Amino acid sequence: MEKIDYNVLKRLDEQFGSPFYIMDTNKYRLNLNSFLDAFRKRYKKVIAGYSFKTNYVPILCKI
Repeated sequence: MEKIDYNVLKRLDEQFGSPFYIMDTNKYRLNLNSFLDAFRKRYKKVIAGYSFKTNYVPILCKI
């Protein structure tokens, strides 16, 4: 993961407002797949569910 300079964060804040999320989507996919693989070794029918109501970040569900 690259380091993020304060000036970059400041520009993102000016562009998108605060708060905002910075996320490595490739790492997210890897973590999700590792999570599912661990459960699928033991259980055949595993799905990952996500609660919009408690953590509304819809982009995560599109990944």
